Amino acid sequence: MTETKPDTLTEISPRIIYRDCLSSKKKALESIATAMAADADLSIGDILDAFMKRERLGSTNFGHGIAIPHGRLASCKKPIGVLLIVDQCMCDNPDKEPVDLIFGLIVPENACQEHNELLQSIASLSEASEALKVLRTEKNPLKLYKWIKSTNPRIAEILA
Repeated sequence: MTETKPDTLTEISPRIIYRDCLSSKKKALESIATAMAADADLSIGDILDAFMKRERLGSTNFGHGIAIPHGRLASCKKPIGVLLIVDQCMCDNPDKEPVDLIFGLIVPENACQEHNELLQSIASLSEASEALKVLRTEKNPLKLYKWIKSTNPRIAEILA
């Protein structure tokens, strides 16, 4: 990864984003929403509203430095995901560990079962210690994407 100024965005296709620093959960959600909107013809505001609606129900911080902000949108045609990897984050986290892996997910409004399956898939990927090591150490987004695709093709599909 090339060194960038703190709080600048380095986006790599597929939707795997590396950030040096984040000052808040809001900044993380804005980064994810911006990447999603660019690739899926969705409104950044609508994505942020969906994330915030879900956050009001309870935190989407999974623990162990992982957050899975997610939501549903009527204008969404198919599930779309973003993986945001942060070197340093000032986000609130109930277990007091810094959040460094943030999987954003937006699904069509009526895709309840698929939404739950994708959340379970992301959670299972992030529960394995080997997976966490790879997610936190691989700095080449294409190699990381290929690894995700080999271990969990469904997650790779929503990141492509």
